[in-house]
Amino acid sequence: MRLISVFIRRRIWIFTHHWLSELSLSLLLPVAIYLSVSLGLAGVIKPPMGGVSFQAWIQPGLIFLVALIASYLPVFADLYEKGKIQSFLESVSASPNSSFAIVTGLTVSFVPDVVIKALISGIIFQLLSGEMLPILPFLGLMFFVAILSLFVVNLVLTLTLVMTNARLQLFTAFVISMFLIFSSGWIIPLDSFPSSLSPLLSFLPTTHLMEGGRLLLFRGEISFASWLIPLALSSLWSILNSAIYTKVSTV
Repeated sequence: MRLISVFIRRRIWIFTHHWLSELSLSLLLPVAIYLSVSLGLAGVIKPPMGGVSFQAWIQPGLIFLVALIASYLPVFADLYEKGKIQSFLESVSASPNSSFAIVTGLTVSFVPDVVIKALISGIIFQLLSGEMLPILPFLGLMFFVAILSLFVVNLVLTLTLVMTNARLQLFTAFVISMFLIFSSGWIIPLDSFPSSLSPLLSFLPTTHLMEGGRLLLFRGEISFASWLIPLALSSLWSILNSAIYTKVSTV
């Protein structure tokens, strides 16, 4: 817990030195996403959940999209350059903490920032669309956002640890993010995909999180599998990243 607190204070320090860009991202990104995605697809996609309007149905997907971007950008800004990550690893490795504690602390420290941005974006989406979501389920959706952030940060951390080329890291992250956004039911319902493909996409952890979030928002039901599976995978991924971190930091 102490190491997590240290990393969170580091995130706060970074925010105070880049508050203008952080604030701009928090306010302008949701507006840009809403105008380009929600308005453009309003007359094309029919929500698969009966009785739920498109503007309400799309909001969790847009929030997840903001959370994905908000999880990617800080990690790359802090770590993606070889010099930066080597310097960071050397300084942290000097502490008497285990690799797992370091990786977990670093990963968890990004979650509060992502959740706050997701909350802000959710409020903006509701104001722009005029579709207000129930308050308690909306706050509960942030729990799914937090798990999504853990999953994405672990993914980005793996890329920064195993790839030395910054351009290759960014390209790989872009390809994976496009796949997750359009194949997890965030924006396009899984029913729109071929019947042979949609069952496979339903196994994605990002799909589980979205289905669980929408079920909570629009049905008031909690699916434990929808968040337990992604959380377990994120924990296992942290263990894997710890092993990679140990190998990289000793080179």
